[in-house]
Amino acid sequence: VDKKELPELAQQYGTIMPWRYGAKVGETKLFVYRITMNNEDGIVTELSWPQVKKRCGQLNLQHVPEIAGPHLWHKELQVDKGKNGEPLAKRHFEWLATGASLLDPTHIREGVAIRIETPDGRIYCLKEKSYEFKVLEGIIKSDASYVDTEETS
Repeated sequence: VDKKELPELAQQYGTIMPWRYGAKVGETKLFVYRITMNNEDGIVTELSWPQVKKRCGQLNLQHVPEIAGPHLWHKELQVDKGKNGEPLAKRHFEWLATGASLLDPTHIREGVAIRIETPDGRIYCLKEKSYEFKVLEGIIKSDASYVDTEETS
């Protein structure tokens, strides 16, 4: 962790922060947040969250930890007329992406997967990486004067 860019993280976690996600050294883990099925006609069916959890149990897989919800769907979550038509749910739950990892308190949370299931059966899966993770991975700079060329083009 760069002491200049994220001094509070360097103080809390040290200058080296291995991403373990609760796994032992040399071990890896998989966490499922979404399962789809494609039939022979190419039609994709998305499993509901209870179905995902049940299937994970059947396959002896771990699903992502649940940190909030379920939340009741309301029309305002569907589409925001603001920036890029981004669903409001993504902005409302960005705070869930921050803090210590729920899988391993020795490192920060990478991000969050947000699942929205509408009353008519549509399912949206949004992923949001934490600001700190983006800085540490070099995805963005914490410098306020930094310009993201993807956003300006």
